[in-house]
Amino acid sequence: MFNKSLASTMEDEVYINGNAEYYTGMRSNCKEAVDIVVNYLENVENFKPFPEVQSGFLVPQIPSDPPKEAVTMQEIFKDVDRLLIPGVTHWNHPRFHAYFAMANSYPAVCADIIGSAIRGMGFTWASSPVSTELEYVVTNWLAKMLGLPDFYLHSPNGGGGVVNVSGLLNLIPVRSLPVNNKFELTGETLETAILEDIAEGKIPFYCVATLGTTSVCSFDKLNELGPVCKKFDVWLHVDADYAGSAFICPEYRHYLHGSEFTSSFAFNPRKWPLTNFDCSVVWFKDVSSFTSEFATDAQYLKYSDPGKMPDYRNWQLSFSRKSRALNLWFVIRKFGVADLQKYIRQHIRMAKYLESLIKSDIRFEIIGEVTMGHVCFRIKGSNKLTKKLYESIRKDGRIYLTAAWVKTPNEEEIHFIRVAIASIFTDEGICNYAFMIITEVTDKLTAN
Repeated sequence: MFNKSLASTMEDEVYINGNAEYYTGMRSNCKEAVDIVVNYLENVENFKPFPEVQSGFLVPQIPSDPPKEAVTMQEIFKDVDRLLIPGVTHWNHPRFHAYFAMANSYPAVCADIIGSAIRGMGFTWASSPVSTELEYVVTNWLAKMLGLPDFYLHSPNGGGGVVNVSGLLNLIPVRSLPVNNKFELTGETLETAILEDIAEGKIPFYCVATLGTTSVCSFDKLNELGPVCKKFDVWLHVDADYAGSAFICPEYRHYLHGSEFTSSFAFNPRKWPLTNFDCSVVWFKDVSSFTSEFATDAQYLKYSDPGKMPDYRNWQLSFSRKSRALNLWFVIRKFGVADLQKYIRQHIRMAKYLESLIKSDIRFEIIGEVTMGHVCFRIKGSNKLTKKLYESIRKDGRIYLTAAWVKTPNEEEIHFIRVAIASIFTDEGICNYAFMIITEVTDKLTAN
């Protein structure tokens, strides 16, 4: 039994299961942590989107050795504000337009809190029945929400989905294929490449089609790639990490034409539909073709009546796993499909609105097509000026963007600036502000 006299010397709480002091401390400090989070998010506009710090800013401020004695939670909370916040890149800032949407919502935060207590490690059904079965249900929900083929729904001898799977392709030559003038991979290009590889004695077996590329959010021709992969018995995987979320809206499912030829499909709810990092989902047409490579069957993993539900340890490289299905369950139920559709459509409307602003300035040109929540632009005909504009906007600090480049079919490099519609609350005012900064900095740059 834990020594109660020793317990009474602890300042804040006692680490004994069932001790009232421990749970009193937990209740008060967790409530304070929630208040800190809400206050930060409500006032995030008081910061610049990117922190004004240099590499190595934090290390000298923290002792090199761990504390020997306990530190109060109040002191830790103060150090969050004093030490950590100055180095935060504010992904939830309305003027953060880098990378992709920061999918964050309070239902997902609530799920993180509750999940910390109840979800356990779902490596077998017995290790966490609720984690396993909730993941089973939620991945089926998502497949239906996105309009994926029915063979991706869980079935005893067929397909199924998993949240946060990891795999590995190693020591295998990977070939990047050229795209057309819309930055799309076509069936003709794929077939030519396959025939070339076969002629060289190679065995093509795996193709990745991207629906919503990171740079310009272009969409490979899935309806052309699918028949080619079927013809040559090539596994066709779809990477729809960001743009896959848009398929919740039926009007964007034309990009899925050809999905009946796919063997696996992946997207990241953390990149758009209001689910906190980290959360990605992948579906397999034939689960056994994947799980057979990762299966482990030690005696301590056995339990009565196996086989009715997935044992998700066999779906990934790592053994232990944190189930993110609880976050999805909270988010989907709180917002419903209808409100998630409204949110995605609003982001796309704002991207089209920002595109119209940029097009109104004859100095700029749009790169690619604005189909989702990204706008890519450059100063007409000049990589050099575009790079300078990006660096000038970054130094200005009032908005945060990212830069990228692509190659055209004739091997020309085009450098451009990406603007992501990222904030939950993005509206015309936020887009107007971003455009104002872009034009203001461009004015100074061209004047010089």
